[in-house]
Amino acid sequence: MPAAVLFAADPSGALHVRAAVGTWGGDAGAVQQLAETLGRGVDVLDGSGVIEGARFAAGARLGDGEGALLVLAPDARRPTDAWNRAFATSARAALGLVRATPLTDGPGRIIHEVSAHPGGFEDRLGLALQRSAEALALDGAAFALIEDGQWAPQAVFDPSGHLVPTRPVPVDETFCAVTSQTDGPFAVEDAAASPLAVDAPAAYLGAPVFVGGRCVGTFSVASRRPRTRPFGDDARALVEALARWLGVALDGRAVARDLAEREADLSAFFDAAPMGMGVARLVDDALAFVRVNAAAAVALGGEPSAVVGRRASEIGVGGRLGRRWVAAARQALAEGGAAAFEATVPGPSGPRTLATTLAPIADADDARVSFVVEDVTGSRRAAERAREGEAQIEALVGHAPVALFAADVHGRLAMSRGRILETLGLDAAHADGRSLADVFADVPGAAVGVEEALAGRPATWTVEADGRAFEVRVSPRLRDGEPAGLIGVALDVTDRQRALRAAEAAAEARRGLLKHLHHEIRSPLTSILGYADLLSLETPPEEVVEVRDVIARASERLLAALDELMRLGDEGAAHPVPTRVGDVVAAVAEASRPAAEARRIALSLWCTVPEGPLLLDAGLFERVVRHLVSGAVASAEGARVDVRLETDGPDEIRLTVVGGTPADVLGMGAGYVPRLAEALGGAARPLDAPPGWTVQLPRRPVPVVEIPGGEPDPVVPASDGAAGE
Repeated sequence: MPAAVLFAADPSGALHVRAAVGTWGGDAGAVQQLAETLGRGVDVLDGSGVIEGARFAAGARLGDGEGALLVLAPDARRPTDAWNRAFATSARAALGLVRATPLTDGPGRIIHEVSAHPGGFEDRLGLALQRSAEALALDGAAFALIEDGQWAPQAVFDPSGHLVPTRPVPVDETFCAVTSQTDGPFAVEDAAASPLAVDAPAAYLGAPVFVGGRCVGTFSVASRRPRTRPFGDDARALVEALARWLGVALDGRAVARDLAEREADLSAFFDAAPMGMGVARLVDDALAFVRVNAAAAVALGGEPSAVVGRRASEIGVGGRLGRRWVAAARQALAEGGAAAFEATVPGPSGPRTLATTLAPIADADDARVSFVVEDVTGSRRAAERAREGEAQIEALVGHAPVALFAADVHGRLAMSRGRILETLGLDAAHADGRSLADVFADVPGAAVGVEEALAGRPATWTVEADGRAFEVRVSPRLRDGEPAGLIGVALDVTDRQRALRAAEAAAEARRGLLKHLHHEIRSPLTSILGYADLLSLETPPEEVVEVRDVIARASERLLAALDELMRLGDEGAAHPVPTRVGDVVAAVAEASRPAAEARRIALSLWCTVPEGPLLLDAGLFERVVRHLVSGAVASAEGARVDVRLETDGPDEIRLTVVGGTPADVLGMGAGYVPRLAEALGGAARPLDAPPGWTVQLPRRPVPVVEIPGGEPDPVVPASDGAAGE
């Protein structure tokens, strides 16, 4: 068991056992009596009491009363669609056997020999090819698939090794091109006399192989020598019957493969499922476990091998918990639906909470139920912690100077919490259902802000109440990407606004002071520059020329320092822009070269910073470079001034000027350069021997944004950042 029995009908219509597979007790009379009750379709019979040990029986009559196929099983089951399809395939194969000639004849004996062979499909197919070639006294046989214009051999019987191609060939070069277009056998006794352009083999007999009503290939026998007489009816019937058997076998293999894959997928899911799953059977007011996965076994307190086949009480699921299992199983079987319960059981690390759901198995006749059991201890504790956290948040909102609220898709309040609700004119007990726009009807911009938030855009407005300022921020609440209401928060920003106003007043005072200094210092400097220009109108003595140069250089530095003070005093922040630092240093060095040549000083420049713009304040950076380079040239005591610009690790650049130290600038002394460097986000320090300065600044590459559909505009000139001596 299980077993299959094939019956053939004699001329009077009586059924007789033709073949049998499996164990069926040998009671031919009882089996034949059961088969005679079959109708025209597929019948599921009651085998209980007829065949010993059989709880399931199904079968169908074959053809026009030509025979019957009966299957038996020891366990109760209910056929599924896949089972019916597999049974239909088997019935077609059985009909081919019944319609074959008697077993005592050659073709009938070969078909029965192939069908009853105990080996696998490949073994039976090889036997069919060999026996058909031997029975027809031909040299070889082949089964080939035909697809995409190719004849591809799948199984070959060719003792000589020269008759049948072993690789795919164009189907038009074979007789199978005609065979595949026919419904029955196709024969060529002498290829040389055939109008078809095929010269090998010399003799051919083949039949199409159909699977699901579609020709998928051919079953053929062939010879290297032509035949002197035509193929007889028995030969044609044999090849056609074997081709029909092959098509049914292929269809059956496909069905079996589908069923096996489906069973494998279900088993893999069952075994690897993170939740506990299993099947149990209600037996004598007790629950016995038929199958469980690893997760269910762990939840039940054991291994699958220690749970399967045992009753609940045997694995420690007894007492009140066992009664709840049995009660839930009875409820599920009686109502035909799911039944669930939760129970707390002891565990190695403390009590565990198990949630169990049972449901009846529709196709089972022996009170079986499926179940899912989960250890929900962690989720229950998480829910408790979430409730505790929610209570803490409620307490925090209740004491903080904020208000939280939510509104539906129409802008009506659905929730409001917070200490400042009453200050805003809201009563938490009666606020739900009020329009948010009506609550802030007297606040400029509030109505528009509510509309924008409901449309999907965040909005902000300010409310003045009881001498305090509140900033209201409203954002859309989305569901599946679409606005579904809004959420908002109101913050007390009174102290922040006061601090901002104080900062603005301080900044304004600083700007006023700087403007005053600018006026008081620039006027005399302008006079100094004017006198220097007057001195240049004549050809003065050598000492007057030197005085004029000193006045001019000092005045230019003072004006530059004033400009820088004004720049630093403008809100106290730098303004970074994309800057090619190498170009800036090269330009400053070239501007200082005439002064260096006048003093017979060699001015050298090295730049190893990679090409590409960096983000920094170009004006401040140019001031630092100009002050250090021009000051070093003016104060150098040696014969050279070296300027280096190089990277210092992945995140910094370093500017080094060696050879001289800039003079005091507006009384700021050595603090002028460090202040500029600090405004740029870096640091500067003097060098002792040789005298000079080094400045380290952050290296911030310019971000690149790809704009679909067009080229990005250049953000800086495309000049090279390298410079030479």
